[in-house]
Amino acid sequence: MPSNEEIFEKYTKRLEELERIVSIKDDHIVINVCYEYNISLSDCRTHQQILSWVHHLCEKTWMAPEVLEKFIEVACRANGLELKK
Repeated sequence: MPSNEEIFEKYTKRLEELERIVSIKDDHIVINVCYEYNISLSDCRTHQQILSWVHHLCEKTWMAPEVLEKFIEVACRANGLELKK
């Protein structure tokens, strides 16, 4: 059974990996799973716009729940939108 330290280390590495997968470059949110998928920050200014992108991204075969969650966090933070968890 893994120790708490090992679990924490694995969790920390995954968070770092998600930071690389979903990032902001120039004026775009870039999701890099299989290839770079760019979404303009100006298309994510409202919760409704972000939700529309979530719906669209859910159709992608390469999308994973934790990547989608990271996209929502990044989009909200970049546009000063509140995110309740």
